[in-house]
Parts: sequence; C-alpha cells; structure tokens
Amino acid sequence: MKNKNRDPGRRTPPRRPALAICYVLVSCLLASPFRTASAHELTNITLSPTSPSVAAGTDVQFTATGFFDDLTAHPLRAATLVTGDDHTCALLAVGEVRCWGNNGSGQLGIGTSVPLAVIAVQVSGITTAAALAAGSNHNCAVLASGAMRCWGDNSAGQLGDGTTNQPVTTAAVTGITTARAVAGGNSHTCAVLADGTVRCWGANAAGQLGNGTTTPSPTPVTVSGISTATDIAAGAFHSCAHLANGTVKCWGSNGFGQLGNGTTVNSSTPVTVTGISTASMIAGGNDHTCILLLDGGVRCFGFNMFGDLGNGTTVDSSTPVTVTGITAARALATGSHHNCVRLTDDTLRCWGFNSNGQLGNGTITNNLTPVTPSGLAGIVALDAGGGHSCAALANGSLRCWGANAAGQLGNNTGTQSTTAVVVWGISAVAALATGGAHSCAAPGGLVHCWGSNGSGQLGHGSFFSPDILVPVQALGISNATSLGAGDSHSCAVLATGALKCWGSGGNGQLGDGTSTTTATPVTVSGISTAIGVSGGANHTCAVLSTGGVRCWGLNGFGQLGNGTNNNSDTPVTVSGISTATAVATGFNHSCARLANNTLRCWGSNFAGALGNGTFTDSNTPVTVSGISGATGITASGDVSCAALSTGGVRCWGDNSLGQLGNGTTTGSSLPVAVTGIATAVAVSTGGNHTCARQSDGRLRCWGFNADGQLGDGGTTNSSVPVDVIKTIFATALATGASHTCALRADSAALCWGSNGLSQLGTVIPAPAAVLAWTSGNTAVAAINDVGRARAIAPGTSTIGAAYGGRSISTLLTVPGPDTDGDGVQDSSDNCTLVANPTQLDADLDGYGNLCDADLNNSGLVTTADFGLLRSVLGQTAGSSATAAASDMNGSGTVTTADFGLLRARIGTVPGPSGLHPNCPPTCP
Repeated sequence: MKNKNRDPGRRTPPRRPALAICYVLVSCLLASPFRTASAHELTNITLSPTSPSVAAGTDVQFTATGFFDDLTAHPLRAATLVTGDDHTCALLAVGEVRCWGNNGSGQLGIGTSVPLAVIAVQVSGITTAAALAAGSNHNCAVLASGAMRCWGDNSAGQLGDGTTNQPVTTAAVTGITTARAVAGGNSHTCAVLADGTVRCWGANAAGQLGNGTTTPSPTPVTVSGISTATDIAAGAFHSCAHLANGTVKCWGSNGFGQLGNGTTVNSSTPVTVTGISTASMIAGGNDHTCILLLDGGVRCFGFNMFGDLGNGTTVDSSTPVTVTGITAARALATGSHHNCVRLTDDTLRCWGFNSNGQLGNGTITNNLTPVTPSGLAGIVALDAGGGHSCAALANGSLRCWGANAAGQLGNNTGTQSTTAVVVWGISAVAALATGGAHSCAAPGGLVHCWGSNGSGQLGHGSFFSPDILVPVQALGISNATSLGAGDSHSCAVLATGALKCWGSGGNGQLGDGTSTTTATPVTVSGISTAIGVSGGANHTCAVLSTGGVRCWGLNGFGQLGNGTNNNSDTPVTVSGISTATAVATGFNHSCARLANNTLRCWGSNFAGALGNGTFTDSNTPVTVSGISGATGITASGDVSCAALSTGGVRCWGDNSLGQLGNGTTTGSSLPVAVTGIATAVAVSTGGNHTCARQSDGRLRCWGFNADGQLGDGGTTNSSVPVDVIKTIFATALATGASHTCALRADSAALCWGSNGLSQLGTVIPAPAAVLAWTSGNTAVAAINDVGRARAIAPGTSTIGAAYGGRSISTLLTVPGPDTDGDGVQDSSDNCTLVANPTQLDADLDGYGNLCDADLNNSGLVTTADFGLLRSVLGQTAGSSATAAASDMNGSGTVTTADFGLLRARIGTVPGPSGLHPNCPPTCP
C-alpha cells in the first residue's frame, strides 16, 4: 500500500488509513448515545425568563432560542464527513451517502468500473444511513434500523459479510442489527451496539479486534470486557472505545504508545488509557490517538515524529500529553499524521504532518503545534484523511484541502491544494436572493426562481407566463454556491468560481459582452474566482477570492468603480480594492467590506449613500466614515447598512421613509445607529426597507411597509425596528423592492410583503409560527402562539416551547395576595397586615410576636409572656428595646406599659388567649 506520508529519511510507523470517527455529529453535541439524522432537529433550545413569578393580570413575554444543527438543515446537507486514505464520503441528512476520490477498491460504492470520481457520486442502495465511517480503502454505514452495510476493500474481511470477496457495490455486515456507531481502521472495522458492547471484524495481527486473539475474522467478534461504550475510534492497527464514565480503553498495536497505558506492548484485550476520566470524544490516527476532554482541551499519545501529538516536540509518548494552546475544542479529527479540531467559535486548528498541505494554512511545512487553516469559518463538521482534510460549513457547502491525486478534494481536479477548495455535487439551500419583483434560492446547487419574469430573470428559458407562482429551475446550473439578484436580472456563483447571469441585459449587466436580454443563463466574461455576487438596478458586482472586486453594466454615476463613467458589458476592475470579502449594490452605488472590517463605497451619492459625509458622486471607492468593525454590508436604493461586530447596525443615505431605523426621517451622509439592535449578525436592505437577522435567528425590520414587507402584521411605516411576527429562527435573509424572504432553520423559504407579481411564490405569504407554545394549566396562565403569557389566577403552570421533536419548559408561578408586601403570600403569612419577613416568633408556634402575645401558650396573655419575651431578647426590665415587638410605647425600655399597648394592638383583653391565626383586621 502506498504511503503518501512516507519520509524516506526517517522511521515510519505502520500505515493507517484515515480515521474513523463514526458517530452522528448531532449525537455528540447532545451527549446522547444515538440519533438518526433528521432535517428538522435542534441541537438545543433555551427558554427565557426561567421560573418567573408574576402577579395575576400580568403579561410575561417568553423567548425561546433554538440552536439548530446546521448539518441537517436541508436534505442535501452533509451530516457527517469521513475521509479514507485517498477518498472522502459525506452522509447526507436524508440518509444518502456520497463519495469522491479513489475507487480502485470500490470504496465509492458504485462498483469498480470507474477508477476515481473527482466530484461526489451517490453510493448505491444506501438511503437510510445514520452513521458513517471510513477505513483506509473501505467504508461502513450504520442504517436507521441498526443494521450495517460496508463497501470497498475486503481483502481482510473488513466488510464483515463473512467473506474476503469484493462486493459489487455494498455488503451487509453479518449479525449486526443494533449498531449505534462505527469506526474503520486500516483493514478492520469496529461498531458500538445499543447495549454498550463492541464488535470488531477484519485483520487482527496486532490484536485490534480486541477478543484476546490475533486471529482475523470476516464476521464480527465481541471485544472483551466492554459493556458501556458510547463511541468508537480506530487507528491503523489499534482501536479505542469511549466509555460512559468518561474513561477510554484501547487495544491492538502499541509500538509507539498509541494505547496510552504507559507501555509500548501490544494488547489483544482492552487496556485503560492513563489519566483520562472526562473524555467527550476520541479519534485514532495512524499510530497515535487523541482525546477531546469535556473542558475543551485535547490530549494525544503515541507516535510523534511529525508533531502528531501537538505538544511542540517530536518525542513519542505512551501516556496522554496536552496539545498546546487548545482550550475550547468542540470536535476532533485525526488523519494519518495530522489532526484538526473545531473550536467553539466554529473555526479550525490543525497540526502535524503537512507535506500535502493537509493543515490548510497555505504551506507544506509540518507544524508541531496547532495552526489556523486559511479562509475557513462557520465550520459545522470536519474530518482528516491520509493526506487531506475536509470540513462542512454552516452555509451547506463542503471544503477540502491537501492531497488530491485521486480527486479526494472533490473539486473536479486532481491538483493538490494547500488551502480549502469547494467540493462539487453537495450543497444546500444556503443561497437566497430577491430582486425587484422576483426571488431565487439554490437548493442542492440547483437554482430555482419565482415571481416576475418579464425580462427572463427566472432563467428557465422562457419569457412567457411573466408571473410565476411555482419556483422554476434556472437552466444549466447544478453547482451554485451563491446568488445575487438585481432589479430584473439574476446571477449565480458556481462552485468553479465562474459566474452565470440571466434576465435584463440592456445595459450590459449580464457581463457576457453583449447588451442582450436573455431568459437562459449566460457566462460572465473573464471571471473564474468569484465567491460572491450582488445585483443593482442595472449593474452587477462580484467579489473574487483574490480580494478584488469587478463590476459591469450601467456606469452613469460611477457605480462600476473603475474611475470612469463609461458603461461596460464585461467586468472591469474596481480601483484600489484588493482585500474585499463581500460586495453589495444599491440602485446606482456599490459598497465592499474589506478584510480589516472597514467599508468602501462608490457611485451615486446624492442621498449620502457612500457614507463619507458628502453628497458628491465618486467613480472610485471612498471610505465609509466611522466604521471599523463591519461584519456585513448591504445596499439598496439609495441606502447602505452595515452589521457590526458589536451586534449593532448602522445605516446611511436616504431616510424619507425611515429606512435608516434611527427614529427619524432625516437622511444622513454619515452612518447612524439603528435603534434597539444589539445582536445583529446580518442585515439586508430592500427598496425602501431594511431587515436585520439577530443571533437568536429572529428578525427585525424597519422603513417602508405599505405592502407588509416589515412582517409585523401591519402596513404602517416604522422608523425604528419592529419584530417580524411569530418565531422564525432564520438562517438567511433577503429583501426585495417590496417584499422580504427568509430561510428558516429547516430550510423552508418564507416570504411576505407585496405579491402582485407572485414574488412570494408558493411559500407561506407571511412568517409562520415554528414554535408550539403550551401552558400546562390554563386556569393559571394562558400563552399565545408568539410566547406571550397572561397570568390569570394564583397557582403554577408549566410553560413549554417545542420545535422539531425537541422541547423545553419552565414553571410560571402566579402568587396569591400579599397584603402586607413582605413577599409572603397571605395564605402562608403569619401576619397578613404587617410586613414581617424577619419577625421574631418567640414561642415557635408559627405566628410572629406582633400577632401572637401568648408567648407561653397558656391560653392567657399575662405578664409572664413579657418575661419570656425579654428573656428571648436578652433584656432586663430596664434594658433598651432591641426588637420591634418589645418597646411598644417607644420609651426606650420594656415595661408593663408596653403590655397594654400590645394587647390593644392585637385586639385582646386581659384573660383571653392572644393567639390569633393570621392576625385579625385590627392589627395595624
């Protein structure tokens, strides 16, 4: 077997495939043993406020925040990634598996007639996969039923079907019906069953099957002494199990200490890894092992020649050592001799061998401590292979980097890459765009549009039926990664970096060198590295992976930014922009966000949309004043807005309809703060309205509202943000001329506002409730469909919020009357009319002294009771009073005169008992 990581000048350990982390990602995040991937599940949901107590008649607004598993938000989104020596597979949320790369052993699951695939292909007959693992040249899937199927190399029986024969496509694993997780090694496989036991099969020369022998087995055998496994990992010739108590046990080859028990002696039965009691995840490299701890740290052990252990040395270790600088990891993957972790901020760190660029930092230099891969953020899943690595992004796309001789990067080439490239053939509804009166979305890389079609802006090849209610597919596009829409044209960025546009082209805004309007997508000239696109009224701009920006179309106001006012039907370079990360276009102006989080704008400035404090047009970029922490940029009409790293939003330009959101209708040529927005993560401007997506997924909009585009249920304009009605948990947002669309976390597209040209499509014409709100005791509190509860009567009620099979609840308490205001309900109070939370109860009968003069419970109130009272207070007859119940006349001493006043206060006379439940009304 060829070892891509072999260094002829140094000792090299036995070969290991890529890795084999093998559980459903959602299960790990939720710390539950197993769950089938679903397109409608949350990873968590929180409810606020928690356990409130409010008086009857009071309203309380509950807010539920959903943390969605971005991997399962769409059926064609990858739920799990696994990498072998030189192939990669993705488990999709619908249960299908797609693979790409080397197929010499049938590891792509399509038979062996095709030697390799440079884009993702679907594995035959797998439609209900719930977990997936890759070995060196084979793969195994756990099905929703608990059964298993494997495919690829079977020379050692690693497919578990009782033979060593090569299957045509996939083979059923013998005797496995309750599998919950799976891992693949060089030539062996292991699975965790529902009862916590582990079964392994295949090669066993080093004892990697864990059954006390070194005899290979083409059928599963039971690993000795494991009964509480929750997770499984496999190295080249060793295996490890994560147990329910947080410990880890390993077995098999141990020549470099990869079993972690302080020795280098192989073991055919499980041994305990030293010093580990809080493991949350495990992964096996070629001849090393890594463990993610509950506190976010990572510890590794075994082979370390290439910095595999990440501790800054090249010294092997037979016990766990701490990876340098990693304190907030949430997921872990190991390749042959390199490792990557996903941090809590969804960025990556990688370390170890790097001869193929598998660390993704643009070099081929090994790193003994973690480095940051270039250009990757929003990571939701990752895996590491023999000489390459892959990650799934929150936008639904996949990125891979490193070795690519067999096409394992999936980017339709065989060229190695030291930085991340886009995988073809897998994407999700991550792209959404709204034009003047049409909308487009990109499910699975296909573009679907709906609404006005008078200029062919829907891209389906026809100008007929100008108002399209049902989304139609734009022709010839299957790998779109980003969308942009102008007034009457549309554009898509392809996975290749090329651009296609369609619709109105009279001003050259399609960029194909003509001024022709077309209903069929055409290729934009000279663009091959686009990563984003935005359409203005009659011009278009694209941001490139190089950081440059190119624009084309109408240029009467300098909106192309190239120092002229000449129209161009092919892309021209925007002057002075070399580090752009995003671009946005308004009616006749454009803006770019730079890598240093500042903004530049150019074009029409009669309303101050360039944000530089003037009203002078500029055909080259000018700096927006006072913005240094921009995380997003949007432009429309004569308005521009930026989302900031602080969570705030600032806008500038025309404000005649309140579109700046600052409570006025006065325009501004400098950025002004939008009122009441503190957690924005994205912002989008429409014709004359703007919307912000907040960190909890909720939406707020402001500006023009004649068509209901603000989504607040009315048609009244608002110069400050209003809440989009009901709970939407938006993952993407786009605003059109007079309508708004959002992608819900389950990828349902919701639109609202003007529908005169069917721009709302067949989607729900107003945001629909996603959360189901309930009150367990409606006699105590009622709750409506947006989480507002009304307290009705004393008692308690369980308030619940549910979505996608996950729910959360809290207890709302409506207390009874508290007449004396001491925080104790009258029904439990010892004196309802006197505030007495700390009142002395000398006779311990449950009633405070102000309401109970019979301290000795004799049945009579006598001077003996005052003796007791002074005794409890530590007073003598002439001592100064130290408690409110003693010196009734304020004389400074406790005397018999106080006795009469006490009787009068509690409404008693000499002789009758002074014990009065709840103190009679004569109490002050």
